[in-house]
Amino acid sequence: MGPDRFPLTFLALLLFSLAIERTQMTGELPLEQPRNCKVISLRSIIFYGAPILHEVHDADDHGWQFLTLEDVLEEDASIVSLEQIVELDRSVLSIIDLPRGWRASRQSTDRAWIYERSE
Repeated sequence: MGPDRFPLTFLALLLFSLAIERTQMTGELPLEQPRNCKVISLRSIIFYGAPILHEVHDADDHGWQFLTLEDVLEEDASIVSLEQIVELDRSVLSIIDLPRGWRASRQSTDRAWIYERSE
């Protein structure tokens, strides 16, 4: 990264940090949808602390799915609020602006999200 790109990266990180700080202070979430919006997740994430490694923003109904990378069965699903997901893993705020019809995944919680259009 060249020196001319550093200020933009720094500014982006600063703005993100301020948004998170504002969220923590006011309880507001920088979300397009209501805090109590229902999303699909997995029992292993909600009840057993498995990491969120795959996120899908559905094109057809504007729904969200917060998943692991493992294959799952329908009975593994858990319906929770978007706010609950953020409380479990605040790092999802970094990709909460994911456009409809896109998904993001990462290999572990310390890796960067990779974005791609859903099929």
